[in-house]
Amino acid sequence: MATATRPTVLSVDDEAGIRDAICLELEDDFDVVTTASGMQLGAADYVTKPWEHGEVVATIQRILREVDAPPGVLLVSDDAAALVPVALALEGRIRVRAMSVAAASASNFAVQVVVLHAPDRSKVSALSALSARFPNATTVWVTDESPQHIDKTLSDISANLGRHGVPRLSRVVLAAVELMVRFREAFGLTAGAYYVRLRIAVACRLLRDTDEKMEDIAQQVGYSGAANLSRAFKEVMGMRPGEFRRSSV
Repeated sequence: MATATRPTVLSVDDEAGIRDAICLELEDDFDVVTTASGMQLGAADYVTKPWEHGEVVATIQRILREVDAPPGVLLVSDDAAALVPVALALEGRIRVRAMSVAAASASNFAVQVVVLHAPDRSKVSALSALSARFPNATTVWVTDESPQHIDKTLSDISANLGRHGVPRLSRVVLAAVELMVRFREAFGLTAGAYYVRLRIAVACRLLRDTDEKMEDIAQQVGYSGAANLSRAFKEVMGMRPGEFRRSSV
């Protein structure tokens, strides 16, 4: 019989040996109930076979932390860079999590305010379903990424956080956000991605026009070593620096 002081874990697997192994791993910390069949529907999370040692316990402990944690702000956008300024402004003041629409639809994150980024009408339908997914949360819609609109978004979030309210963006932060937005409009890249491209462009020039060692080139363009330069170079150029040098001869 499960005690009232320990969490209960449901183990679902069609192999009796696997169910027994899970019981042995978890029974010191949890009350374990097993069954041969079931559905993921309603489960907070799941671990697939084969799992690493300790993965099951770590997953359960993470879920319990989420359940016991105070509600926070959920930022939802399929554009990974879209709500970054909002996330940075909130961090350290309240729990904040950024997710895609699909991830948010299956998330158990405790939400007080959910921010939905809909850059065009095609996103509205899928995002609207999330309002029902988090019925106790206040919904804030974002359609425009301009600095002024982001500042308003923070103001709307703050109004619904009570004592956890966040300050409005300073002029310096607004200017930085505006610069990031302008980068995306002009180059189709974030400021960080543009900076990477800039460094790789300089590396290309040095690889083509000089016989300097790879380590020296890496340092000149701001990478801590040749391996880091090589990884970034391949992501941008589709080949290693050495391949590029040989093809440019």
